[in-house]
Amino acid sequence: MIVPNVYTPEMSIMERILDAAELNQASEHLPRLWSDIMIFEMHRRENMVTRVLELLAKLFPSSKDPKFADLSQKFAAVGYQIWILLESPKIGRQQSQDFYWSGKMLGDLMTIFVKSEDLQKATQVMHKLVSPNKKIVGIASVDSLRILLQACVDTDNAPLALACVQYANEVGYPEAAIFGEDVFLKFKLDPVQRARLNTILGFNVEESASAKQLSQSNIGSA
Repeated sequence: MIVPNVYTPEMSIMERILDAAELNQASEHLPRLWSDIMIFEMHRRENMVTRVLELLAKLFPSSKDPKFADLSQKFAAVGYQIWILLESPKIGRQQSQDFYWSGKMLGDLMTIFVKSEDLQKATQVMHKLVSPNKKIVGIASVDSLRILLQACVDTDNAPLALACVQYANEVGYPEAAIFGEDVFLKFKLDPVQRARLNTILGFNVEESASAKQLSQSNIGSA
């Protein structure tokens, strides 16, 4: 009697496969690889989820290119599946006690949602990042925040842009001041929003931006 045998790769093997996908820019295989990771229950490992999110964010295909439309939807679906998976109380109890959302994971997830043009889900991720009641290890990358801020400019979403500046400032990114000036210059902020921006950064953004513009104007005319 022949007993069917299903090969289950070790974690190290799956990590090498993901590395190969990155090296060869083989983004089309990532959705299938995530499916395999789920089947083999490797999604319970924080390093595996972190790596998948990193690759999804890095290799996300252009959603504006028709030939990549289907793949970009699959990428977005995997990102949302991971979000729901880790946010579900039932699943969360099954995870290792050492498994927590990290700032990097959330930043990459935010990038995935922005690139899939789903700013609503990106907003949910940002709210989690700034929530004082959530245990999050580490911080989101400044590149993730920069991508989100540009999406805010493109969609005229001032409240989310202010949240982005606030987070950048709270985690100590020096780029927070630049972000704040961009928000001041690119949005029509009302008086309350301007006051909030000044409070977040601890200085008068209007004066700072005006001084910088004047300085650049003088350099250009010299």
